[in-house]
Amino acid sequence: MSNLNPINKTVIANNRTPLSIVGANLGRQYHKPEARATWPDFEKTELAVKQGNNVEIILNRAPRRYRMVGYDIINVTVNQDAVGATNVYLNKGVDGEVCIPVGAGMEQIGKVSDDAIGDALRGNENVIFADANKLSTKLNILNAAEKRRLVELRSNIDKFIQQIDSAISENDQKARTYVRELTESTPKNNMDSSEEGTKIVITNE
Repeated sequence: MSNLNPINKTVIANNRTPLSIVGANLGRQYHKPEARATWPDFEKTELAVKQGNNVEIILNRAPRRYRMVGYDIINVTVNQDAVGATNVYLNKGVDGEVCIPVGAGMEQIGKVSDDAIGDALRGNENVIFADANKLSTKLNILNAAEKRRLVELRSNIDKFIQQIDSAISENDQKARTYVRELTESTPKNNMDSSEEGTKIVITNE
């Protein structure tokens, strides 16, 4: 297949080593991070709660899980884009296509860093990672932090439930105590007269 745009041979000549480094990845994998919501219909639920005057309780956001997705590198091509920039394309025309501008530092593509991961999670599809172990470690730090937030929340919720259960028991106990006090403080003769009523006796003189 011929290139739609001619390749700048000077750019190729000036970047032979980084181009060969990137090209050597054919047959390997690159990885992309993604953040998935653990509560897929959270926004729908949140809207329903708001429309119900916030009577129900809901989280401020859906918890996230961070995972990595691997892509087999099945083709590596060099081409110029519409504005004349020379790029390396990984998996051009297939799922997971990546565009890498040819130039200084391009051999650093795939290095794992917090900034690069943040950029990828914000939607930059051209940020990829080569070291699966390092990426997994970084993502699992994020997963551990999210898990810690949820465990802490669950602990607090358990405390809230205990407080509510205590209130239920306290209310029942107060009601029983009050009824017992009323019963025990009422004189028995008053209780008898109220039950028997007033007796009227008529005698003949």
